[in-house]
Amino acid sequence: MDIRLKASDNLFTTRHYLLYSHELNKVVHRLNYPFKYSFYALQSWVLLRDGKFVARKDELLDVLPDNDDREVVRVARDWRGSEKDRETRPSYYIQLLERQSRNMLLRIQAYETKRKERAN
Repeated sequence: MDIRLKASDNLFTTRHYLLYSHELNKVVHRLNYPFKYSFYALQSWVLLRDGKFVARKDELLDVLPDNDDREVVRVARDWRGSEKDRETRPSYYIQLLERQSRNMLLRIQAYETKRKERAN
């Protein structure tokens, strides 16, 4: 499943940065695509959950109930304008993406478990 792959990849990347010695204010700038991938995964999640495709980031913000999901979309949307903040608070961005990816994996697991139970 595409959502699981994107979330797993993001989780691996962020945990690598958090666990091993890195200059976080430098590596945080490498997370542009992982934040974009989270946006795409959240698009797929809303389509899976609600049967509704939401094309734009601003529209997706309106249908996401989770604060971390909304914040990840905001970061993806405003990436270019947040460079100074990323340099000042790199841990915030890395931890946000790690937490959101971890929670997305848990939601996918719960969704699949529920789906299997209904099929039986």
